[in-house]
Amino acid sequence: MNETKNYDNYILPSTELLYKGKEYDYLASEAMQTLIKLDKVFKSFKIDASCMYYIIGHLVTTYIIDLRPETTIQSIRNKSKDIALEMKTAAIRVIPIPKDMAVGIEIPNNKAQCVNLRDVIDSEDFKNSQSLLTWAVGAKTDANAYITSLDTMPHLLISGRDNIEIRKCIDNIILSILYKAKPNEVKFMLIDTKKEMSVYKNMTHLSELSCMEPKTSADVFSSLNKLVDIMEARYEKYANSMVRNIKEYNEKMIKENKDIDCYIVGVINDLADLRLFILKDIENLILKLAQKGRAVGIHLVLATQNPDENVITENIKCNFPARLSFKVKSVEESNIILNCEDAEKLVGSGDMLFLHPSEPRPIRLQCAFVSSIEVEKVVTFITKNILLISQYDKLFEDEKLMEIFTDKISNKLIEVISEKTDKKFEEYHKAIENTNNTINFSKQVSKKLFDNYNLIKKEKGEKILKELIETVSNIAVDGMFFLKKIRELNTDLTNIDTTNIDKLDLVFILDDIRKEMEKVDSLNNVNNYEKLKQIDKEIDDLIKKQ
Repeated sequence: MNETKNYDNYILPSTELLYKGKEYDYLASEAMQTLIKLDKVFKSFKIDASCMYYIIGHLVTTYIIDLRPETTIQSIRNKSKDIALEMKTAAIRVIPIPKDMAVGIEIPNNKAQCVNLRDVIDSEDFKNSQSLLTWAVGAKTDANAYITSLDTMPHLLISGRDNIEIRKCIDNIILSILYKAKPNEVKFMLIDTKKEMSVYKNMTHLSELSCMEPKTSADVFSSLNKLVDIMEARYEKYANSMVRNIKEYNEKMIKENKDIDCYIVGVINDLADLRLFILKDIENLILKLAQKGRAVGIHLVLATQNPDENVITENIKCNFPARLSFKVKSVEESNIILNCEDAEKLVGSGDMLFLHPSEPRPIRLQCAFVSSIEVEKVVTFITKNILLISQYDKLFEDEKLMEIFTDKISNKLIEVISEKTDKKFEEYHKAIENTNNTINFSKQVSKKLFDNYNLIKKEKGEKILKELIETVSNIAVDGMFFLKKIRELNTDLTNIDTTNIDKLDLVFILDDIRKEMEKVDSLNNVNNYEKLKQIDKEIDDLIKKQ
């Protein structure tokens, strides 16, 4: 699966399309009161321990407990239900903290605070991540952003009893990657048995292998089987190219100026629904992709609302070392997903336990929230982005011609021509420069429009968009006509021997160019530029009003 379309002018989505979260409230007074109460509870249960300090998070506060030599973690765990009852909360979680030689007790806050996807994407860790498969997971229990990437997992299993949490997590993964990768760099293969991902139907990053509305087992089987064929074909291709993985292959192709292979992220929601189909045959294909897919850039995300042994089999768990659990009903379900308890103690609202292959035990996180409106805005932006690219590709199809003239010819001409001729050349060169500046400015205004799409659309977004497209079209007509005339004269110019040319002949050639330039009516460039400036000012004024 190679992507041949040119996406050099592709603009990654702006975080302005996402909602910014409310300012984080530390709730210090509440945490201090709980700490004092927790110390009293320890004394009442004759537990020889004391609270040293606390770490406040969005959903829970972690209280760091200093244990006396004769006190064990197990003694606290054995009384965890009694402690939770005294603290007037549904459940507490007790975790070891080896680096501090202490124990942490996680107690839910009275008021949960939401973590928005934009806040995590705006973090330095996300911005500095070089991976195309970077995932802005959410926030840790200390309220700091948690970032990882699918290529380090390399496959992910998601489960929990709340379908909304699972769906939002999938949206989170997809949007995180959309903020990092162009359509020729990453493709998504979506198998949507619940028919909940229709918003992505027209997304440019969507693979043709996707099965958005499977009706029979053959539909799902066909999609996965084709992905297996792509995987096997890539292995053969990489062997012939004497590379070991997709990263080495793409680096080699870039050096040779050839098409790269895109990463493929396969998302299956819901794995349990595949039991309605031929589960065993489909499971075999999933296992084959999980075992061999990483090297060729194929990564899987499996989601299920039914953490059952018949769905999450031992084979699945062995090949999906990265596993994520939202709140479940029982210890048994927690063990099926994570091979440990505690998922039954989660509080909802995106609260989750995430087992990363590099971590010895699951870490507690709050999944970043992204609304359906935000998803739709980002997908719409990408769709409009591709339309703009097609316009700009046409607009710049003679860009190389301009480079040949301005870079190679002009330097030689300036060396040999007289002051009079030089002046005429400067007029021509300035006209090309003005046209180029106007086109570049239109790109800047286009980007600003989409960066503030939601804001502008409320009042005059459609009007500005219409004016902008008309302006870009005018520039295209003027510019293409001008460059067409240059192309007709280009043969004469590129064949000039500037060391022996008669200066009078050169004056005639440049006069022809000047006449053609006048026919185009160069004032249009000025008018277009002024119109763009007016549009730009209107956008700035709207932003300042907020």
